[in-house]
Amino acid sequence: MYKNIKGFSTIEISIAIAIVLILVMLSAPNVVIWMDNENLNSTARGLKVNLEMAKARAIKENAFVITNLSASSYTIFVDNGSGGGFANDGVRSGQEEILANKSVLNNVTINLTAPNLTSIRFNGRGIPNVTGSIVLNNNMGKTKRININIIGRITIQ
Repeated sequence: MYKNIKGFSTIEISIAIAIVLILVMLSAPNVVIWMDNENLNSTARGLKVNLEMAKARAIKENAFVITNLSASSYTIFVDNGSGGGFANDGVRSGQEEILANKSVLNNVTINLTAPNLTSIRFNGRGIPNVTGSIVLNNNMGKTKRININIIGRITIQ
């Protein structure tokens, strides 16, 4: 009587769902690793772009532009003394314009073991006051380096 009924039985659907769930469980750790690595890459690219913007703005304004780094964030501002602040002191005061105030992405930290790179100042010619590497780490042990050379070239390794 039911020989011509077409479709899937409950057992067949249950087996198909079980196979899909097993595949999802096997791929989940890879997705977490991929996300951590992508957060690291994205943070490195974002910081590089903002450092390039700071350098360009220093040239445009013919003023010092400061980047202050902490383990989880960075702030970039024009150190021109506007709004009652003090120019060229390396500290945001008065109404000096903030160009960027960013937090790093999840599971990424800025390694502050190079003490000379906690504050980077570009002058009106785009030349930095310090050279070296800003090191970014994620919780999987991967690192990215943002290198700043003596003429202000910024690269990612």
